[in-house]
Amino acid sequence: MKPVIKKPKDLPVGGALICIYGPSGVGKTVSALISLPKPCLWVPTEPRDNRTKIMVAVKQGSIKGEDISVHEYINWQTVMEVMEDDKTTGPFKSCFIDSLSYMMGFSLESEVTEDTFEERKAAAKNKSDDDWTINDMVKLSQPGRGDVNNAVKRLLSSAGRLSRSGKCVVISCLPEPRPKATKYGSPFSQAPALTGGEIPKLFPGPFDYIGYVESRYDTDGVIVYPPSIDFEGDGSFMAKYGGLGDKRKGPLDFSKILKA
Repeated sequence: MKPVIKKPKDLPVGGALICIYGPSGVGKTVSALISLPKPCLWVPTEPRDNRTKIMVAVKQGSIKGEDISVHEYINWQTVMEVMEDDKTTGPFKSCFIDSLSYMMGFSLESEVTEDTFEERKAAAKNKSDDDWTINDMVKLSQPGRGDVNNAVKRLLSSAGRLSRSGKCVVISCLPEPRPKATKYGSPFSQAPALTGGEIPKLFPGPFDYIGYVESRYDTDGVIVYPPSIDFEGDGSFMAKYGGLGDKRKGPLDFSKILKA
């Protein structure tokens, strides 16, 4: 394959790979669905009625239901088929994977555990079905953890490729305390919740932005929407800002965040 060399003026514009993380129910999903460039492809990974989120987004924002298309998580392979098919992703200006924490901690681990359990059963030919315990069935082996990490690496690689093609790709996560030294010498108070192994260590690298989302209040102490996102912080929580503008903290509104 012949190397392709491009001038800066020939590179696609508008692309970004962004991680947003914060407590469940703070407003990450609805705010992203309202403000991401349209049309938007939403990939919800959690087993819930996703019509509600779209109805709330349409009611609160100046968008239409047809501005959002949904690929509900079936398994990891179907998500990768969508993300790696240029014809499928071509019509969309943004892609929202919601959330990686659930996909890693529940869906992917379950898929890998099922595969490895079947492999262990095939290898233990002299062991009857009655001898297998629930621990045997749900235990994630060390190679299995590696499989989860490799699956997420491929997902992030595909997300990065989409962002380089000019699309805005957002990946949401839940938060967790992360015992890791910062530039201030103290552990992170919050970081994206990710299954162990290499991914938590390598995670910040591919992203242009990583922001922590929390509730926003008016002068009377009443919660207002959208919530607040912080891409810089004070070094006590994971954050990253790779934009051109000076607005590194404010409402979770991608129509403003993505402006230089």
